[in-house]
Amino acid sequence: MHFVFGVVRDKDIRGIGNAIFPVATSIHLTPLVNTRSAAPAEVAAMHKRYAPRMKTHSIMREALRAAWKECSASGLVVVTGSLYLVGELLLFVQANSPPPKKILARISREGHSEAIGCRLQVSSCRLKPATWNL
Repeated sequence: MHFVFGVVRDKDIRGIGNAIFPVATSIHLTPLVNTRSAAPAEVAAMHKRYAPRMKTHSIMREALRAAWKECSASGLVVVTGSLYLVGELLLFVQANSPPPKKILARISREGHSEAIGCRLQVSSCRLKPATWNL
């Protein structure tokens, strides 16, 4: 599982990272297009034990491309951390390649959006990596 991770700095970055980074094969840190964005270097400094698996990027699209390149055909790229990141990258993916099938989304009681039945994990959305031209 390859993560693309970006978050606003007023969130519990240490707690989020400690909860999800242990399962990642690679972690691609990226800034958000938001003035409250945490810098990738700042996130990396909070999670030094994952440094061998971390890469910092200055542009979120580059982070996604790098994660995608590392991902096998049967692997999974997870875009997570902030819905700002999920929204930006989902728009980028949709604009650059037609989806292989409809993305069905729902909003959970907690207010989290999740999609049902794809393969790029955008928070909880999965779109098949082999069918996307990034």
